[in-house]
Amino acid sequence: TRTVPTRTVPTRTVPTRTTLEAPQAGTATDTVTAVSSRSGKRAVVNGTVTEDGLAQVVVMRGDKETRFDTTEVERISWGGVSAAMREADVYFGRGDFENAAAKYRLATDAEQREVVQAVARRRTGESLMRLGATDPSKFAEAVAEFDRFISDYPKNRALPQVRWMKARAALLGGDAATAATEFGALCNEGAGT
Repeated sequence: TRTVPTRTVPTRTVPTRTTLEAPQAGTATDTVTAVSSRSGKRAVVNGTVTEDGLAQVVVMRGDKETRFDTTEVERISWGGVSAAMREADVYFGRGDFENAAAKYRLATDAEQREVVQAVARRRTGESLMRLGATDPSKFAEAVAEFDRFISDYPKNRALPQVRWMKARAALLGGDAATAATEFGALCNEGAGT
């Protein structure tokens, strides 16, 4: 008789309440991926993002501070976030925008770092915009979330994107005046006026 080798099929772990528990304090770090505008080289830095601003992103690694020009930052993977934020990301990835919006709202609480609260607020608005495709009343809720982002985080790196999404949500929700104001504000910010 001949033996046939067995094949191991990789298994995929589905997040459960146990795997989504918050990490121990100080064990999770953010990962910033940036591309140098001079050399074109990609840098990946792990640490704690303390500033995610219009001009720069600041990452602390122990006592060392690394600064990146905002235009060079390609991506930030957020570590050390709450279970609500991680669950919201899972819901968003599945296209369950109702639950994603609810979880992102929970993730805007004071227990999160301010930079993570800003991300949660923006993603709440994004989730509501997606819901607007089937329920146009959600566009007004999205505009309200984006308004809160703009007032709470006026120097955040995502501000231009949020202004654009607010204008788009207002336009899709039938509020052309707000859309025109926001598109104008976006253009004026870009021109430096």
